[in-house]
Amino acid sequence: MDDFLPPDRMPEAEIALRLAFKLLDYPNSEGIANVSIDRTQVTVGNTEIFPLVKFLESTGWKQDKQIGKYPWQGQYHKDKYQLNIVTQLALGNMTTVVAGRQVVVQCKSAPLKIKRRSNREVSIFLEVIGKAVTTNPVREHDIMIAAMPNIAYFQKLAKQWQKGILFQHTGIQIVLVGRDGTIEGLDIKPIPKAKPKETMPKQHTLFEKFEEFDKTSVNILRLIGQGRSYQQIMSLHPTQTYMDIFKAATEAVELFGEVKKLYREEAQLHEMPPDISTTPHAKPRRMSRYGKTDAAALRKRLKALAASRSLKGSSVSSTDKKDEQPSSKIKRKSKSTEYQAESDRIPPREYEQWSNEEYTKLANLVRSGKSVEEIASQLQRQVGAVHSRVETLKFMEAGDEETGDKKKDDKKE
Repeated sequence: MDDFLPPDRMPEAEIALRLAFKLLDYPNSEGIANVSIDRTQVTVGNTEIFPLVKFLESTGWKQDKQIGKYPWQGQYHKDKYQLNIVTQLALGNMTTVVAGRQVVVQCKSAPLKIKRRSNREVSIFLEVIGKAVTTNPVREHDIMIAAMPNIAYFQKLAKQWQKGILFQHTGIQIVLVGRDGTIEGLDIKPIPKAKPKETMPKQHTLFEKFEEFDKTSVNILRLIGQGRSYQQIMSLHPTQTYMDIFKAATEAVELFGEVKKLYREEAQLHEMPPDISTTPHAKPRRMSRYGKTDAAALRKRLKALAASRSLKGSSVSSTDKKDEQPSSKIKRKSKSTEYQAESDRIPPREYEQWSNEEYTKLANLVRSGKSVEEIASQLQRQVGAVHSRVETLKFMEAGDEETGDKKKDDKKE
């Protein structure tokens, strides 16, 4: 059947056409293939080296219309498939679409029988792979194929090369085409589905912390903010106990600690002072667009100072000038070291929640006569946090004593 084909070699046109026939019959194929065949692949001078028209007729393809300079160019059909033969393609020797992916094929003719192995076969192998690697432009999901005749030596080379890690990164498929219609190494899969984007976990905000406040605690804090005393709060809300007041105060202190911690983190990111400013009415320094003191204003102040000194007749001796150090050479602590020193002074357990054991230990230390600083050192807490809880504890104990005295008076009466 193929007696009219060259017996010693497989031309590029034959490789491209046989692979096109296979891809057109591939699952999920669009049924249209474009093959590039120029004149030199069909005839050299007046000699026909590849009988293209006869080959297409023998495989069942019929020409619908001739398009181009040569009679074998144009549009062909077979059953539901369409084949377009042109002299040049933008990509490779053959292109088609299978499973939604464009397939680009680079072909290279080679002898079918090798009497003696030589570097010629290796150079053919390298040439077709080089053409496949340098094909541009290729989209992300396009499939690049390097096609050659299916002979034993090329099979051995293909197995060796496909094991290489660098070659695997190229994504190129080495496909061997046989004259009997066999195709080896072809593997076309659909475009992988994109993974769904992972949703970010919901972050805990201070507003959610406010919402976690108990309504009783909120009401107590409002009354405290209005200046109500312990007895007044108890008289307004008889169902509430001193433990409710203690709980509200504790939650408020913890929330303030979280706010302060958040402020410190923001301060470190934006190179701001680590503590909340205690002088809200302080005048801001005049700043330039670079964030430093305005150079023009500084020059004016220096000129005014020099003028006032010249008017007063003050002068600086040469020895004083030698001893005087320029202000630029004076070593000052950087802001980062100051922030680090400030962070080192923070107790380890400042922002941790107070446990019942700590409250018991706090009460015992207060009764033993320890100072607030000593208690803070033992509990590894801020002095202010310990002081507020000590005051609350004293306030509650005073309330307990008053209620106890009232009960004694009632019994006497």
